[in-house]
Amino acid sequence: MSSPLVIGAVWAAAIPHWFDEEILARILDIPKEDAAALCAHILDIPFIQRVGQWHAVHELVRRLLLDNLWRWRRKTFLVWSRRAAEAFEGHSDNPNFLIESIYHWLVADPDRGIGLVKYWWAKWSEAFQYSHLYALVQAGLEHKKAGRLGRRAQGWVLFYDSQLWILRHKYESALEAMKDALKFVGEDRQLEADCLKTVGDVARKLREYDLAWVWYVKAMSIYQEIGDRLGEANCKQALEDMNREY
Repeated sequence: MSSPLVIGAVWAAAIPHWFDEEILARILDIPKEDAAALCAHILDIPFIQRVGQWHAVHELVRRLLLDNLWRWRRKTFLVWSRRAAEAFEGHSDNPNFLIESIYHWLVADPDRGIGLVKYWWAKWSEAFQYSHLYALVQAGLEHKKAGRLGRRAQGWVLFYDSQLWILRHKYESALEAMKDALKFVGEDRQLEADCLKTVGDVARKLREYDLAWVWYVKAMSIYQEIGDRLGEANCKQALEDMNREY
């Protein structure tokens, strides 16, 4: 097997957090038997580690490979990320695989990635699956810190990061994350409204009722504009509840 093929396999193996022959075959779009032969070669490389039944590129090396791939071969990065998203999506009954799939969609198809983040945040919140929520946000933050997310995706990831801080009753940290999220709302009025309402929620928790009132009114105005009846109703209810709390 020629060296360029092995080198290509190493680059492709860095795209996911873990891989096996099937995942590598899907990313490279080659037959599974060819991927198995490539795996046999790259598993002898010191920075390829065994993780249970899976394999993974050592995190420090992986970060370096991804940074270079994003900088110099971004089209390949995006193609491989889409294939990885589809490969892990095939195991959607496993939350770890699902989060890995969303991680790749956030760069390969940001709108789809954001939609999946919203959907699974709602589902896992209802089921009190806080470890899944944390892993979901960390997946987005990894891309953000590496500079691979578009503005809208950054805004939503930061929005949900603030929700994690709220769950931990760390309201000052939640406000900081929300301020950062507001920098990336752009034309996404839903994100803007949700951010403003959350700032109102946090101000209310801190008993800063005058500030909370301002933010709820601003959020309600946007919810009315975009036709989000639930968001509008929640703001109205918050305002009514505050009247009783004074």
